[in-house]
Amino acid sequence: MSVRKDPAKAVDKAFREHGATRDTHRHGVNYTFPDGATKLVPANLRWGHAHELMAEATRRYGQTPRDVAGTQVRGRDVPQLDLRRLDATPHAQERMRLMRGQAGIRVEEVMTALVCPMRVMWSDANGSWVWVGERVGVAVRVRDDGHAEIRTLLWSTAELWELHPRPEHQEAHR
Repeated sequence: MSVRKDPAKAVDKAFREHGATRDTHRHGVNYTFPDGATKLVPANLRWGHAHELMAEATRRYGQTPRDVAGTQVRGRDVPQLDLRRLDATPHAQERMRLMRGQAGIRVEEVMTALVCPMRVMWSDANGSWVWVGERVGVAVRVRDDGHAEIRTLLWSTAELWELHPRPEHQEAHR
């Protein structure tokens, strides 16, 4: 006879593997993910609901694509962006033009990645945060005064990089 472990423990392990921190309350445990999202797991959790919660976390925080260089850092506070104090470098503007021509990326898609990211990662290589959306990663450096600057735009998956290489790399893909 096999004994199934507690569904709350399974969710706890899965959420913490995705970088969540936990805060225990009387009615359950509140988890906070690195991108600021929160999820309350009730004390009376059943397996069906546990599977739904774990599947949702995997969809949102699952595989980290190779091409968005960065890590989800535990214990590091993701900065809050003030979109009124945001601008883009000339390099980021050029990447936007290129990605628009390659696959129709629009400013709205970039803004959606910043406002409602699938995940937020820290890039040591660029010294910037990367807000990752469905198709685009937005590398942003936030200054101490709160002003934010989009440094570059990246494709969010290896498949998108393969389909839309930078012009200087296109010859290698032919």
